[in-house]
Amino acid sequence: MFEQLDDIVLHLHELETKIRESANNVRKQKHNFGLEEELVHALSPMKFDGGVGAVDAGVLAREVQGYDVVLTKTVGVNFVYNESKLVLANYYPSVSPTNKLHVQSSLNEHEILISRNLIRLNEEIKNAIELIERFKPEVVLIDGSLVPLPNDRPEEKSNLFDLYQELILNYKKLFATKSLIIGITKDSRSKRFVNSVGIDFANDTKLMNYLLNEDERSFAMAYSEKPTQITKDLENEIYCFYMRPLENDLPLRVEFLTKDFDKVASIVYSLSKISRSFAYPAALIEADLRAALNPLEMERFDRLNLTPLRRNNRPFR
Repeated sequence: MFEQLDDIVLHLHELETKIRESANNVRKQKHNFGLEEELVHALSPMKFDGGVGAVDAGVLAREVQGYDVVLTKTVGVNFVYNESKLVLANYYPSVSPTNKLHVQSSLNEHEILISRNLIRLNEEIKNAIELIERFKPEVVLIDGSLVPLPNDRPEEKSNLFDLYQELILNYKKLFATKSLIIGITKDSRSKRFVNSVGIDFANDTKLMNYLLNEDERSFAMAYSEKPTQITKDLENEIYCFYMRPLENDLPLRVEFLTKDFDKVASIVYSLSKISRSFAYPAALIEADLRAALNPLEMERFDRLNLTPLRRNNRPFR
């Protein structure tokens, strides 16, 4: 076993070296798939005035015979800044909102995962729309990707397709507001960039960790090499870039709708550079903390004594 661990450590070390060397080579080259001429751009801070909204939803789920039960807690925050100093914090619908229980039936294993994601996204996007109506923030931040992932789209014959269509309508309402909508992913697994430069042994975040220095971003790109079915459903152009506000933290993936790339970069950069080791906007951190669910909150549902899955009810364990 220890020999295997030694081999794994050696392999990972060699892979890190390979990724670092590849990043150095990529940085020296010209690339034609970006929406800006230069691959790397310096980040500039700005004094931010106005409201920054952020939304997040906590999720717990339990699968029993015939049903999938999802518990959600969705919180929106609105941080108001004056010259980049926080002066006011509002919450929607409240600091600690009531949890919601969602029950789906007749789903197969694949649909269960899709259902949970659709429920969470619907709760977040509806909250964002209502937050904008209430507080009218200049910027609204989404935790994670700005749009549903390809695997979140159910088949049109699925019982979940109506829920998906509801979600798409909510996204369109959100995108039609006057707020600047930005999605920020901490740990992206996207391969949008590495696929375009012909690298198959790393993901974007890993490569950007060596390619970008502190206070730099990549050029902006189209969200995907080719339009996905979801981006077609949304009828919006989505753009993205990677940025590194801090040397001691991994780059962020930033997704947005506007072609004002420098404005998006300056806003996210200024809001994220709040710690020496963790680059992330304070409003999103607060929304995440407020939306967190305690696993014990599913105990009330467990007391209903619904039929558990057989694999969770083995007498010989």
